[in-house]
Amino acid sequence: MYTLNFSKKDIEVIDTICKILEPANSNAIQEIFDKSGDSINTYNSIKDLQIRLHKQKFQFSKSNNMRNETDSMGKIKVPSDRYWGAQTQRSVEHFSIGNDHMPLEIIHSLALIKKCAAIVNSSSLIPKNRRLSKDKAELIVMTADEIISGKLDDHFPLSVWQTGSGTQSNMNINEVISNRAIELSGGLVGSKKPIHPNDDVNMSQSSNDVFPTAMHIASVFEIIGNPSIQHDHNNKNKISLLQSILNLRNALNEKAKEYSDIVKVGRTHLQDAVPIMFGQEISGWVAQLDMDYKYIEQALDGLYALAIGGTAVGTGLDSCKGFGEEMSNQIAKETQLPFRSASNKFAALASHDPIVALSGALKTLSCSLMKIANDIRWMASGPRCGIGEIRIPENEPGSSIMPGKVNPTQCEAMTMVCCQVIGNDMTIGIAGSQGNFELNVFKPVIIFNILQSIRLLADACNTFREFCIQKSARGTDEKHTEDKGIVPNKKYMHDMVSKSLMLVTALKSIIGYDKSSEIAKKAHKDHISLREATLALGYLSGEEYDRVVKPEDMTSHENCIDPKNN
Repeated sequence: MYTLNFSKKDIEVIDTICKILEPANSNAIQEIFDKSGDSINTYNSIKDLQIRLHKQKFQFSKSNNMRNETDSMGKIKVPSDRYWGAQTQRSVEHFSIGNDHMPLEIIHSLALIKKCAAIVNSSSLIPKNRRLSKDKAELIVMTADEIISGKLDDHFPLSVWQTGSGTQSNMNINEVISNRAIELSGGLVGSKKPIHPNDDVNMSQSSNDVFPTAMHIASVFEIIGNPSIQHDHNNKNKISLLQSILNLRNALNEKAKEYSDIVKVGRTHLQDAVPIMFGQEISGWVAQLDMDYKYIEQALDGLYALAIGGTAVGTGLDSCKGFGEEMSNQIAKETQLPFRSASNKFAALASHDPIVALSGALKTLSCSLMKIANDIRWMASGPRCGIGEIRIPENEPGSSIMPGKVNPTQCEAMTMVCCQVIGNDMTIGIAGSQGNFELNVFKPVIIFNILQSIRLLADACNTFREFCIQKSARGTDEKHTEDKGIVPNKKYMHDMVSKSLMLVTALKSIIGYDKSSEIAKKAHKDHISLREATLALGYLSGEEYDRVVKPEDMTSHENCIDPKNN
């Protein structure tokens, strides 16, 4: 049985040995061991030890490798292999609620703010007696860049469910920057020298203006995308929300053009209605997405206004005159986006109306996507016992018991996302209403939900376009992939139109509403066609009926027949 009498350095050595002895590196193995069997057996034994050590590394660190950190409440033990400090550790111990960690989008945005603050605080704007030294500023900027790059993601363990101001996450990043900068300077981690988390990293700031500023920056980046901060370093091709909406909109628009000459049954109240072109129906979906795109763009303007410079209650206490404006300018410069200083810092701290408005726009988008996905799965229902007007890609088997069954899974995923976003909007709306006096203390739950909504919608629009609208999913052999996506069943659509009783609407302007209604009821009751019912009642000749009732002409008012010249 292996014991844990290993130091941190020992574990690093074992990691290095395992890397050298990877079975794929056969040359290195043969050079070290005489017998090939011995090499593999030894490698497996060392690898087993590595796995055991890493499984218990955290407990090992807690019991044998801790350091003391201090804050205003005294000393507390912190794992030595982590850069966070006392306030972060207290939050770790007091808020073990759920599995939701503060989103990295917020962490990286906070790092950007700290970087900009170091630049501004070391500039000529600040009086010399209160100015951050260039050396300190450079250390803070260097460390902030490491965080932005994702190198230190493991040092931000805090739960979403913490203080409502986000103070603990603000201190988490202050402490990590402080200790990492101290390490870079050759100092003693935890000493707060030469970089103090409050006095230097948090200079001229308060959690109350820093956190809402990060909320706006993170939300904007997720909506429009920005290369200056890459939150998901494992997915370099991640698509922003607006780009995903635009891509889906364009894919649907192509389908609308492609199927502009196909007549199908229109439906109102889930009942047969007058004919419509399939392309016209799809164009309605395109128009919905166009409006949703504009609503989100409009909501962006409020997010460009930043709270930074308001400090604790909006007065700007402990910051210099013009600090908020300079910070907003520096953030705009770093991101190449039109961020600006909020005109009223009191509102920026005490309310989150811009994010509530954005959430409303996302809810509207969800309503549109719900309608589109439901229309598609209704029309694709079947394949033999449903409506069956269209075929959609068959991406995977649909049942563990019914062989050959395929389900509209992309539609189902999309509609579930829409439900989640609509629910998130309710949470954001309630949380946004909870600003008391000078501060709203529901900030973490607001940003957690809005970022989840943005990401879910972006991803869902992307997969829905790729695997439902545009093309069939690839088979395992990838030999017969067809780039078709939604495909109309033209013959079936034609047959349904010819059977529709609502074609009788074309007769209304010729023989009147009452006679037309009589024709429809007789055709339905006697199970005969409208043409047969019209002739049986003697209201029109066959030639007259054929001249008037043309489904394709009923899809536009331009084809109306003047009853005076019939």
